[in-house]
Amino acid sequence: MKCLHSAFIIAVLCLAVFQFSENTADPDLWSHVFFGKQFVQTGKPTTIDYYSWTAYGQPSFDHEYLGEAVFGLAYMCLGSPGLLLLKVIIGLLTFGIALLMNGCTVAQISKPAVSPISKSASRTTPYGRQVWKPAIQQTWKPALHFLHGDSGTMLVAWAFGALAVVEISFGFAARPQIFTALFLTIELWLLRRIHSGNWRWALMLPPMFALWFNLHGGALAGLVLLFAAAATTSVQIVLFGNPVRFAIYVPPALRAVTAQRAIPASPRTVLVLWTSAIISAATVVINPHGIELARWLVVSVLRHPPEIEEWSPTTLGWDHAAFFFCAGLAAAAFILSRRERQLWEAAVLAVLFIVAFRAVRNTPLFCIAALALVPPHLADALQRFRTSWQRFEDILRLSAVRRVITVILAVASAGIIAATFTLHKKHFWTMEVPRAQYPDAAIQFIQQHDLHGNLLVYFDWGEMCIWNLPRSPVSIDGRLDSVYSPAVIDAHWKLYNGEPFDTNALNLARADFALLPSDLAGAKALVQDEKWRAVYFDQRAVVLVKNPAQFPKLARLALPVQGPASATEGRDVFPN
Repeated sequence: MKCLHSAFIIAVLCLAVFQFSENTADPDLWSHVFFGKQFVQTGKPTTIDYYSWTAYGQPSFDHEYLGEAVFGLAYMCLGSPGLLLLKVIIGLLTFGIALLMNGCTVAQISKPAVSPISKSASRTTPYGRQVWKPAIQQTWKPALHFLHGDSGTMLVAWAFGALAVVEISFGFAARPQIFTALFLTIELWLLRRIHSGNWRWALMLPPMFALWFNLHGGALAGLVLLFAAAATTSVQIVLFGNPVRFAIYVPPALRAVTAQRAIPASPRTVLVLWTSAIISAATVVINPHGIELARWLVVSVLRHPPEIEEWSPTTLGWDHAAFFFCAGLAAAAFILSRRERQLWEAAVLAVLFIVAFRAVRNTPLFCIAALALVPPHLADALQRFRTSWQRFEDILRLSAVRRVITVILAVASAGIIAATFTLHKKHFWTMEVPRAQYPDAAIQFIQQHDLHGNLLVYFDWGEMCIWNLPRSPVSIDGRLDSVYSPAVIDAHWKLYNGEPFDTNALNLARADFALLPSDLAGAKALVQDEKWRAVYFDQRAVVLVKNPAQFPKLARLALPVQGPASATEGRDVFPN
């Protein structure tokens, strides 16, 4: 049976490696590396924009400068492979911590039972007497037992992990938001330690948030969860007393199969949580922007630009089926489980489900929390209906069946690893730029024929152009409201759609040439209505100019130049 369990675990780990090793460059990766290198070299974040012509000289609000610095440093040390290695390591670390939390439940990491004499003495023990080493040992010993054991919780956790990692990896493009995923997992681990009575771990929360706020704005979500945990734990004390017994409403038909219980909440735990939350909130000012960071984060979150796909609501469908399956299993597990549970865990999952449903970019965060908190309850809920699949268990006990399944899992693991190196990849060891997604050939044409000046550019390609076309300030890029005004942003969306736009915000008279998708309505409108001329086109992009005579190297060409069929085929090594 151990061979079968090991084969199953290896298969899940192979799946995790496959998911996190996706090496397609995100549209923002160019700027993250570009400005990250600047910070490493100068020690100062960018505060004034010099890379666009629509916001030149205006304040630039680099809210994730430290996260970009990590990317810049990885690139400076190891090149493009360093970026891939960074995101894979952080992805596996996030997945591993969340998974191993199921081997370190509150019951396992709480203080062991003692004799009445020892118990009496422990009441007089000063706060904080427990040392770090025993606390750490209480964490990794259950975790190792969980990793190597054959408990039902282990099998359910690994199976749940195989489902969750599909959605978690969706949020692991090479961007600073991967630090939010990691720090969220650490926050959940700390909250579990604190609720088990190990209050000294709360001392880690304020410095963690101080670092988190400088790495990525997702720290705001983590802070909301911290206050939610403090509030719900307070509810246990105020409404139900201590120790607390509470019951979530369950329909009468299900009451026979439920036994709702909650772990006692300590007043000291509440005090520690609120103190940590308030101090952690105050750390938002520890950054180059001061209190302005808090205002910008709140405004940015509330704005939710509908034009950006990742800010759109999560719709029911196969694209994010893993998220909905995780949410359904989490709800069923908390309703049907007989295990002790804490209100803060339910609150965390509820808050993250709401924000994930509101914006698709947050679905990985919910699945991380679900992986960390749900499997013990799911295992217990499944145990209650064990008789329903008793025959299936009997079949699995047959040695021949176990051997066959072990071989199948081994073959699947080998196939997953092979896919990790080959599927949709040309250079598996590094970040890649797919030509079907980015205008590689068009940019090469621009470089070869010395086109330069103010560039009207498609939003997703702006940062790639900042990197590759330093003599051509862009009209917009993925930095969005950290640089550009709402009027400039809105004018671009309308231009892309071929609609009338505010010419005061986006004055095309100042633009010298354009790089836009070849099938974009706005590109066709520029040719038909504004009399711009196409000088290059392929299946992905078109290069337009207002006056070809402005660029001498175009004079000897028969315009427009059509790019080869290979212009949109293959994948180049980042940054191209």
